[in-house]
Amino acid sequence: MPQKPALIVGLAFASLAFAMMPFGALALDLDIANKSKTTIHHIYLSAVGEKNWGDDQLGDEDDDTIDPGGSYTVSDIEAGKYDLKLVASDGTACIVSNVRFGTDKVWTITEAMLDNCSNN
Repeated sequence: MPQKPALIVGLAFASLAFAMMPFGALALDLDIANKSKTTIHHIYLSAVGEKNWGDDQLGDEDDDTIDPGGSYTVSDIEAGKYDLKLVASDGTACIVSNVRFGTDKVWTITEAMLDNCSNN
C-alpha cells in the first residue's frame, strides 16, 4: 500500500498547480451572438487601452460575417479583459471597451451597445 500515499500526493500537487494557473492562461471558445440590426464584418481584439488590434477574429473572407440574429464561435481566446473593435459593412467602426471574457461562453452584440460605443 505505499503507492497510495504517493498517488494522493501526486494528485494534490497536480490540483495545486492547476489552481495556481493565472485566469488569463485559460483558453476558451467564445460564441459571439449578434442581436443588433447591423451585420458585423470584422471583429478585432486588443488588450484594454492599447488599441493594438490583432487579426480579424471572423477571418478574412468576404462572407466571414455575423448577420443580425446570427452567431460566430471564436476559438482559443485567452480569458481576460479586452477592447473590441467591431466593423460594419459600410466601414463604420465601433469600439467596445473593457469586455471580460471568462466563465461566460457567450458575448452578445446589442443595438444599444452599438448606439453607445465610441467610434474609431
